[in-house]
Amino acid sequence: MVGSPMQLNWGEYNQDKFIYILDPEQNDIKEIQNTVNSRYEKIYYSLLSNKRYTENELKKLCKDNYVKLVVDAKYQLNQILTLIDFIRKFNPVTVETEYLISITSDTILESANEIVKSGSKDNKEYLMEYLESVYKEISKIDEDIDKQLLFQLAESYYEKSQSSEKDIEEDK
Repeated sequence: MVGSPMQLNWGEYNQDKFIYILDPEQNDIKEIQNTVNSRYEKIYYSLLSNKRYTENELKKLCKDNYVKLVVDAKYQLNQILTLIDFIRKFNPVTVETEYLISITSDTILESANEIVKSGSKDNKEYLMEYLESVYKEISKIDEDIDKQLLFQLAESYYEKSQSSEKDIEEDK
């Protein structure tokens, strides 16, 4: 047997798989495409949200297959969740998401450098200013980000880290 007769993981995405039968008497190889086993299929958010897939195409891509929703355009979280529910109606084995659109780390690093150069503040003030600049970048991609929750979580983690440092100092 040469290779795998079926897709086993995302590394084999978009590869047709075959079973080969050797007839030594005829010195012939018969090639049979595997159309039975599950495949790994990608559905692109930009095409799905613009109704570029027909219902039959979605059935073929999803039914009994491993599906990945590739987010390749600006989105809102509720849209992604709605589309995942929609995809599940076509009975895939699993549905995953892959985000191709991201925040440019250069922009965030530049804002961090500006904050640090701005003067002598305590670490918490630096963190909150940095978080504000990160939020501006994130909100360009996902408009549903809850700013207040993001800041509360950051502040909570900061406070926990400070109490952990104090505990370490006291143990010395």
